[in-house]
Amino acid sequence: MPDLLVRNVSQEMQRRLKARAESNHRSMMKEVHFILEEALIGKSAERDIPEPYEGSFELTDDWIAVAKRSDRA
Repeated sequence: MPDLLVRNVSQEMQRRLKARAESNHRSMMKEVHFILEEALIGKSAERDIPEPYEGSFELTDDWIAVAKRSDRA
């Protein structure tokens, strides 16, 4: 994959990029990739939020026991 070098980035821009990356739990490089992908492709896989569950189910002792055993308590 080709490399991309960006020169003459101001200290303020670097500070903001670093803060944004930290708030999103990404490295600065991954944050740059994310920003470019979102801007150029319009793809935002990380922001795809699934629809909330609208059904219902009975919360029983058996269900809770199974959840605890599967480390999902």
